[in-house]
This record gives sequence, C-alpha cells and structure tokens, in this order.
Amino acid sequence: MNPDNPTYEQMMESRLKAWRADIEKIKERAEKAPEDVKKFCLDRAGTLEAMERNAFAQLRELRNSGDDEWEALRTSIDSHWDEMRKVFAETYEKLQ
Repeated sequence: MNPDNPTYEQMMESRLKAWRADIEKIKERAEKAPEDVKKFCLDRAGTLEAMERNAFAQLRELRNSGDDEWEALRTSIDSHWDEMRKVFAETYEKLQ
C-alpha cells in the first residue's frame, strides 16, 4: 500500500465534510437573494449535493481499491474535485 493513501483519503474526506457546510451556506444565502439568483443558486446547491454524494462514493471505492486501481481512482477524484470547485466558484460569484 502506498503510504500516501490514508493521508490523501483523510484530506479528501475532510474537504468534503467542510463543503457540506458550504452547500448549506449557499442555500441560506440564496433564500435571501432576488428570485433569479435564488433559483440559480438553489439549483447549483442541488448539483453540488449530487456531486458530493458521488465524491463520497468514489472515496469509498478508493478505500476499497488495490494499489493497481488506486492511482486511477485518485485521478478521477481529483478531476471531480476540480469540477466541484468550479461549480462552487460560479455559485458564490452569483451570490455576490
């Protein structure tokens, strides 16, 4: 087993848990926004929740993988993470 595996897995789990709180903040702020912004942000919050569930599923798969699969799964998770960051950034920008 690669010694970086548990460290990476813990880091990603911590990030995902922190983003759970950020998604809730988006929802709260969206409720106070003008209707068009509210709809956009609540839709994006739903997208982020689905992405979060997918990321946790990928993380479970990563934990159960062998060394042969681990690096490919990590690459997939990193890509998914980048997509989540983009959606967060777009949503926060709309809330400004």
